[in-house]
Amino acid sequence: MREAGEEGHRAQGTEHRAQSTGHRAQGTEHRAQSTGHRAQGTEHRAQSTE
Repeated sequence: MREAGEEGHRAQGTEHRAQSTGHRAQGTEHRAQSTGHRAQGTEHRAQSTE
């Protein structure tokens, strides 16, 4: 009986890891967006220097 229980736990652990990978993917998307914002800020600075 204990072996079956351990298998179930392992399966849940894999699911957790899959979810956190999804979260990490979202975090990368966020970082990409903020890099885009930073690029716009640089453009602004370039215009005000002119």
